[in-house]
Amino acid sequence: MTNTAKSDEATAERLERRWFAALKAASAARSECEDLLEVIERARSDWRAARLRLLKLEGLRDALGDALASIDAERDARARGDRADPDDGIGREVQSAA
Repeated sequence: MTNTAKSDEATAERLERRWFAALKAASAARSECEDLLEVIERARSDWRAARLRLLKLEGLRDALGDALASIDAERDARARGDRADPDDGIGREVQSAA
C-alpha cells in the first residue's frame, strides 16, 4: 500500500468518525429541542390556566369592591341623617318615632 493510499484511508476514517460524532450530536440536540418544546407547551397551558384564574379573581374582587362601596355609601347616608329608602323599613321607624 502506498503512502497516498494510507493517507487517503486515514482521511476517510477521520471523516467517518467526525460524521458519526456529528450524527450523535445532532440526535442529542434534537432530543433536547423536543424536551424544551414539551416544557414550553406545559408552561403555556399553565399560563392560560393562571390567566383564567386571575380574570375570575379580578371579577370577584371588583364585585366585592362594588358591594363594599355600596355599604359605605349607605352608612355615610345614615350618618348624615339622609332619609333612607322607604322600602327598607328604616324610614317608617324614624317617621313613627317623631
